[in-house]
Amino acid sequence: AWAKSRKRGSAHRAEKILRRMEQLYYIKGDVSVKPNAVTYAAVMDAWCRNRQRDRTPTNSNSNNSTSTSTMQSPPHRAEDILNRMEFRYQQSGGSDRDVEPDIVVYNSVLHAWAKHGKQIPDAPFRAEAILRRMVQRYADGVTRVKPDVQTYNIVLDGWANADVELWGSGAAERAEQILMQMEGAFLNATKAYMYASSTKRYSDNFRMKEYDAVLKECIVPTTISYNTVIHAWMRFMKDQVLSSKKTKHSSEGSGGGSSSSRVASVNANTVAMVAQRAEAILDRMCSFQYYPDDDDHAREKDFAYAFAKPDEVTFKLVQDMWTMAGKARRAGAIRERQKLFLTRSSRLEHA
Repeated sequence: AWAKSRKRGSAHRAEKILRRMEQLYYIKGDVSVKPNAVTYAAVMDAWCRNRQRDRTPTNSNSNNSTSTSTMQSPPHRAEDILNRMEFRYQQSGGSDRDVEPDIVVYNSVLHAWAKHGKQIPDAPFRAEAILRRMVQRYADGVTRVKPDVQTYNIVLDGWANADVELWGSGAAERAEQILMQMEGAFLNATKAYMYASSTKRYSDNFRMKEYDAVLKECIVPTTISYNTVIHAWMRFMKDQVLSSKKTKHSSEGSGGGSSSSRVASVNANTVAMVAQRAEAILDRMCSFQYYPDDDDHAREKDFAYAFAKPDEVTFKLVQDMWTMAGKARRAGAIRERQKLFLTRSSRLEHA
C-alpha cells in the first residue's frame, strides 16, 4: 500500500518495511516474509515516482556517537535497492532467482535518474553507468538484463531533461551521440544481412522472418528516440532565446547597445544552427523511408518497415524551432514537407 501511495514519505515507509522483511528472513530465517523481485521492484517504483525529493537520511558511520548523516535523493535510494538485490543474488551464488534483477528493475532505476536530471547534475551520467552495467552483464551471459530500446530511450530522456544552464549544448550533443550509435549499429546489421542474403534464394516470407531475428539483436531506434533528441535540442534553443532576451533587457537598462547587438547576433546564429541540427535529424528519418527504383536498391524497400518514421510531433518540433529562430519561411517549408511525406507514405503503404 505504501509503495503505491503518493503521500509524502510513502517511499521511505515502504523501504522501511522492506528492510524489516530482510531482517526477518536473512537474520531470523522467517521464510514467510522473504522479499522477492516483486517486493524490491515495488519499493523501487515508489522511489521512482517520488518527485518531491523525499530524501532519506543514511548513516555513514555505524557508531552513533560519531555518525554523520547524509541525505539521499529518490534515484540514489532506488539504485541502492538495486545494489542490494544484486548483492543478495550474488551472495546466493546465483541460485536465488527470487532476487535476481531483470530489465524491468533496471529500467525502473533508470527512470528515477532520468526524472531528476534538472535537480541532480550528474543524473544523466548515473543513468549511463547503469546502462553500461546492463550491457556488461548481458555480455557475461545474463540474458534477463539485455537492454532494449526502452532502456536507451530512458537514457536519452535523461539527457533531454538535464540542466541546460549547467550542460549547455552538451546534453543534446550526448543524446544525439547515443542515438547515432543505436542508428549505426542497426544500419550496419541491416546492410550486412542484405549482403549475406543476396546470394540465397529465400522466399519473401522466410527472408522477413530471418531479418526479424536480426532486428532482435539490435537496438532499433524508434520515433520516440528521434523525437527525444530533437526535444533536447529544443530545450537548449529555448535557453539561448531566453538568454538573449535577458541580455537585451539588461543592456537597454545600462545603455550598452553595441555589446547587446553582438550578443544577440551570436545567439541568433546559435539558434539557427540548432534548428538546422534538428532538421538534419528529420532528414535522416525521411531518407530511411524512400529508396531508388533501380534494381540495385529494390531489395532495400523490403526492409523500410523497420525504420522509425517521423510523426506529427517530429515535424511540429522542427517547425516550431524554425519559428523560434525567426525563420518563418523555413517553418512553412517544414509544414509543406510534412504534407508531402504523409502523401508519399500513404502511397507506399497501399502499393
